[in-house]
Amino acid sequence: METIYRFHPLFGKSHAHFRWGDDEENTGPATIEGGDVMPIGNGTVLIGMGERSSPQATGQVAMRLLSQGAVNRVIAWQLPKS
Repeated sequence: METIYRFHPLFGKSHAHFRWGDDEENTGPATIEGGDVMPIGNGTVLIGMGERSSPQATGQVAMRLLSQGAVNRVIAWQLPKS
């Protein structure tokens, strides 16, 4: 998967580059479930924080998406633990 993101033309330098789980980056206790991230349109992403998505990861994902101009707004939503 890393090879695709690094070398496929659809993910070139002209596009926002974001991927989670880089072996060379220490993300600490941050974990995120892919299904908890939902692009809802108009440059907005909704991230649910539940059992498998930590606030640390939500903050890291939000900062990366915003800093790369991939989105204009990130909404974090606390999900029930059950």
